[in-house]
Amino acid sequence: MADFTIKQGSRLPSITQRLDAPSIGSASAVAWHMREHGGTAVVTGSAVIEAVLSADAIRVRYDWGASDTSAVAKYDGEWWATVGGLTMKVPNGRYVTVEILDDAS
Repeated sequence: MADFTIKQGSRLPSITQRLDAPSIGSASAVAWHMREHGGTAVVTGSAVIEAVLSADAIRVRYDWGASDTSAVAKYDGEWWATVGGLTMKVPNGRYVTVEILDDAS
């Protein structure tokens, strides 16, 4: 079962997630990266830091672009946080699984 499911061509809902990692509360920027399972990156874009929850937790959101959900497939996603000028990829040890389902048209 996917962590997040959306229909082909939909731009809502945005994907949101609480990120827990050491010092992530001081992140200056976050980006969303997603690739077809086992493939190369197909979606990359700036995310919004909605809230700093603690020194080690933030809530983030990525708003889908016009073509981000055009291809029906299963995807691996991850958040890239910039902390102190360095990149931290979250979650560590797994991916956020995203499934784009065919629409009824």
